[in-house]
Amino acid sequence: MVKYPITMDTLGSLIDRGYAIYAHCQAQGCGRSKELDLPALAERLGRDHPALSAGLTPKLKCSACGGRKISITISPPQQPIEP
Repeated sequence: MVKYPITMDTLGSLIDRGYAIYAHCQAQGCGRSKELDLPALAERLGRDHPALSAGLTPKLKCSACGGRKISITISPPQQPIEP
């Protein structure tokens, strides 16, 4: 049973609901984008770690250029989640 209000502000809550997070490098000349491995990230940072930009982006680094100016996009599940 779904409990309301639904909050999706932690890595664990996004994983449980099938969401994805994409990281985008904002370093000049890079522009790399990549889907994050949320289960691996949650294992490293904890399922209760904030998934919103202010709590997550300081922990990220571009694997291509090493830049730390990262933005994120949270994407809803592609398939409906069963209640």
